[in-house]
Amino acid sequence: GARAGTLTVMAAGKPAALFTSTGTMHGGQESTLLTMALPLLHHGMLLLGLPFTEPAPSATSTGGTPYGASHVAGANGDNPISEHERELARALGRRLADTARKLAAGAWARATRRCGAGYARRGDADLYRPALQFTHP
Repeated sequence: GARAGTLTVMAAGKPAALFTSTGTMHGGQESTLLTMALPLLHHGMLLLGLPFTEPAPSATSTGGTPYGASHVAGANGDNPISEHERELARALGRRLADTARKLAAGAWARATRRCGAGYARRGDADLYRPALQFTHP
């Protein structure tokens, strides 16, 4: 059979969250987030969003959708991040970190059970290390 690509192997089963910025409130935040989600789902990542259990999405008049955190930057990119946008981004970041921590704890527990005597094979505990890291210039 076909061998899975390196990216798919590294990304499969790992959590992901999406963040975006647009020029206007109706500048395509949701369609951008949904478009960004497709490749992550294709590689088997576990996509997280902002559920309505978070109070900020219903209170914001700027960015923020159930599909991910967003910021309305303005036509010239000079709008500062609003407190609601900041709160939503932090909430999504916490969900991502909590999910990664839980997945890693489960992977470590399974690895140590499989190997016995509390020793895991090299690499087993690293199953949920971040697969993709993006930096902003």
